[in-house]
Amino acid sequence: MAGVSGENSGQGLKVLAIETSSRVGSLALAVGGELVAVQEFRRNLRHVAELLPAMDRATGQLGWRAEDLDQVYVSAGPGSFTGLRIGITVAKTLAMACGVRLVAVGSIEVIAANAPAGAINVGVVLDAKRGQVFGGRFERREGRLVTTLEACLTEPRKFVAESAKPMLLLGEGLRHHQEALKAEGVQVGAESLWWPKAQEVCKIGWAMGRKGEFSDPVSLRPIYLRVPEAEELWNKRHGR
Repeated sequence: MAGVSGENSGQGLKVLAIETSSRVGSLALAVGGELVAVQEFRRNLRHVAELLPAMDRATGQLGWRAEDLDQVYVSAGPGSFTGLRIGITVAKTLAMACGVRLVAVGSIEVIAANAPAGAINVGVVLDAKRGQVFGGRFERREGRLVTTLEACLTEPRKFVAESAKPMLLLGEGLRHHQEALKAEGVQVGAESLWWPKAQEVCKIGWAMGRKGEFSDPVSLRPIYLRVPEAEELWNKRHGR
């Protein structure tokens, strides 16, 4: 993530990256595209209790205040409904209160970035419950991963059947749909590669920011792909 010299290089910009889309939360701080701090909080979806203290610790160690930040990158989904709301709320608050530029990064793209350089076709699956997954596919071209299937709601067997092989499969959906995702030419990545990381949110967000791909903090919403289960049940009970 080395910065580029010049007026528009972003050299010296102070950046916060937030990842709360999964059970394992994390944040990263960078200056001019170079990581300077990373913190994880692993208390099993307790992001609401962990995120702000982790931010205070990380920024305090560097002598930063919230108003010192220039940009914030946030993992925007799909993923945990509660986790996404927490991360995006914090990012939107910083953007509106402190004038920070905001970049929303797709969580499936963040997980795909964990794939080793030798993986040509990469698939990411997250548990969507009710026998379904949130999935996305990528192909490595000239050394970088290119999206070939945007994040979508699908059936696990259909997802692997329609994927190019050989394919490396990542994501916590493997824990819930392992049998349905088995297929010839499909390799399951190590579990340590299943989880999104703030370092990758920072790397992807930095590249997006260099291209001017910022989000409006007022209109930004999590990428859910469907309404939460509780809302679906409420709608059914009330004939909606």
